[in-house]
Amino acid sequence: MNDKIIKGTIKNTETEEVLDVLHYLFCGGFELNTIVQIQHIESYHHSDNSIQICVDCLAMDSYGGVFGLNLEFVPENNDIKNKILSDITPCAILCVRGEYSMMSLPEGSITLYYPQYSQLPPDLSIDEIKEAFRFNSLKYKNKKPHNTWHSPDCDEL
Repeated sequence: MNDKIIKGTIKNTETEEVLDVLHYLFCGGFELNTIVQIQHIESYHHSDNSIQICVDCLAMDSYGGVFGLNLEFVPENNDIKNKILSDITPCAILCVRGEYSMMSLPEGSITLYYPQYSQLPPDLSIDEIKEAFRFNSLKYKNKKPHNTWHSPDCDEL
């Protein structure tokens, strides 16, 4: 049991703030499936030559409720990175699924790690999905999420 306890510190390289970490790791393999509207994408090459793609989205639950969602990709090479970046563009609407994590921050944060994505099934109405995102995400129009991205105007699609 003690082998699942993670202890250590994390240092924010921008603010130099150091936080203690004490966490019981329990990987259950639980997945979240949802439809997303892509808002913002950033790609990073780290000093260890790893690649990370961070995607901020609006996601829709089974009843049309809209919430913020982050997708975290770790492509193995530049070819995979370029494929992801060509498929996932601002305002695109996709189906995604993956293992998720919820952070207990005041503004909340849900992230899908190593997500899989696909086009919408042909039996779904893209116009109806766009209207549900537009109508049900009006509360996001004048709010800035916890990160620094600015929401594109996807109503024109």
